[in-house]
Amino acid sequence: MNFVIHQNELFYIDYEVSSYSDEWNFENWGLYYWLNPEGVSHFLETGLADKLNKPGECKPLSNENIEDKRKSLLNRYL
Repeated sequence: MNFVIHQNELFYIDYEVSSYSDEWNFENWGLYYWLNPEGVSHFLETGLADKLNKPGECKPLSNENIEDKRKSLLNRYL
């Protein structure tokens, strides 16, 4: 993951040379991965991203549970 918490601060580490885009920020991208620990565990155990990313894409999987948690966190902290 590209997001790291250190001493109560959130840092984004970009391993690519790309211009910033809101599409890839924490709220629109990283948070989906943080809210899908089962998908991350499955990926780490198997190397398969089928429970982590949308089929055929490098974008995070979303479902009603993840969306509800995401909206709740964004409403609470932003």
